[in-house]
Amino acid sequence: MKLSVFGKASNKIIAVISFNEVVDGDKNLMNFLINNKITVASSCNGEGKCKKCIINNDVVSCQITVINFIRNFGNTIVINYL
Repeated sequence: MKLSVFGKASNKIIAVISFNEVVDGDKNLMNFLINNKITVASSCNGEGKCKKCIINNDVVSCQITVINFIRNFGNTIVINYL
């Protein structure tokens, strides 16, 4: 499975990341992106307080697992500031 990361500021696909449901499914999306060298804004270190890691207009990436994101929003991640 693959996830596409689209940068709204640059208006292009930033990355296509391979995803393994068994290995990556339970990881929070913010850490998954950071581990795959995608810049994610956060000043609360994933505690869900600062809301800087918002993706797809209203999803707090540190508060959702990779698999739940895919099930609810599909396989494209939109980050406004990239």
